[in-house]
Amino acid sequence: MKILGIQIPFTELGLRQQWNHHTGEWENYPLFWFNDPEHIIINAQQSKISLHDGQKKSSSEVIFTQIFDLVLLVVGFLFIMAPIVSILGGVVPAYLDEESDEPCWPDQENAITLSDGDIFCEWGQRSETYSDYQIADNHYRMEIENNGITEYRWSEDNGIITSASIWQDEFGGMYECQQYIRASSLPDNWTGNDLFIHYDEEYHYPAWCNDEPSQDEQEYTETNTIPFEGELLYHLDVSDRLYGIYTTQFTENDKVNYTNHELFHPYPHFEPFMLIFVLVFGGVGVICLSFIDRKRSLTIDGASNQVKFEYVKWPRYGTINYELRSPISYEIVKKTWGQSYHDEHTGGRETTHPGIEIVFDLVGQGSKAILFLEGDDARNQYDSVLRELFSTLGIKEITDEKGANKAAANTEYKEWWN
Repeated sequence: MKILGIQIPFTELGLRQQWNHHTGEWENYPLFWFNDPEHIIINAQQSKISLHDGQKKSSSEVIFTQIFDLVLLVVGFLFIMAPIVSILGGVVPAYLDEESDEPCWPDQENAITLSDGDIFCEWGQRSETYSDYQIADNHYRMEIENNGITEYRWSEDNGIITSASIWQDEFGGMYECQQYIRASSLPDNWTGNDLFIHYDEEYHYPAWCNDEPSQDEQEYTETNTIPFEGELLYHLDVSDRLYGIYTTQFTENDKVNYTNHELFHPYPHFEPFMLIFVLVFGGVGVICLSFIDRKRSLTIDGASNQVKFEYVKWPRYGTINYELRSPISYEIVKKTWGQSYHDEHTGGRETTHPGIEIVFDLVGQGSKAILFLEGDDARNQYDSVLRELFSTLGIKEITDEKGANKAAANTEYKEWWN
């Protein structure tokens, strides 16, 4: 597909498979296609030759391709690095904190250190003013920070306080229950386990938490006492691997102080879902990177009988390797390929491309076209290329009694035209 005459990277359709009426099979197009001998860059060594396309692009195509490749590069690396950074960003600091003498630095003095060695770092604290504190039977009410008077119901069982604000609307009322543990109810050397009130997903609140608030008016009286005798109240919240200790304390100077301390437990090992997370995002990133426009090269090594189709520069993922059958045999086949294009203005169209295929006999693959050299008189147009290819691989051409070119040395040669 083209926009403003510029070919969009990776949208150009490749050669279609062609039906061979002689064999009754579909034929795959060759690995490498050249349409001009001047575009072929050859690097020849002893018994080894590499070819790649040196065709120059227009300045507009170069600029567009570079912008497109840059976008793919950024998006690809974001997908690859995002899960890695996300996992390491949570696990590594936690492991480092566990090994540190001051994991909560620079606020180590505000940390809560439990008797089992767990250290909860302070993540926040705030103080608010309360007023108009009044009490009734199992109820109290107050105003906090001029937000209006809120009514509460509460109960206590073995040092566990359940407190609930009461909400009323046109559809009825409800309790929003929250539970706390008095500091005086904890043992001397208490741990995080002593703060657990619920050991499963089912919360065990008092039965009244499920009732609808009474419509009866409570008889409140003024009091000079401090809510919950000014004692420090603890609440433990657990979310996945994050443990939070929240404290609430009412003071005699009409303040209510809140603190939030957290402990993050890293994964003890690499969890399966983490691997899936990395593979999915990493796979999308690799797919993005694979669309980047990069030159490929074809290398034929006559000494090791290897054929390699790879990117010219690193990283060389997607490399294709073949092994030449020994003794090396090849043939030059006259071929015409059809190529289809789709254009948003003209619709679909097909073109024909005559030329010759360089076919090698490969181990496990049979005869396979490695090169397609396009041209009306390709045998002569690419004569210098073919001579360098054959001479590098140790193929000596001789002329038989009928005047046809053949190959000598340790290579069989056949040439036929269809």
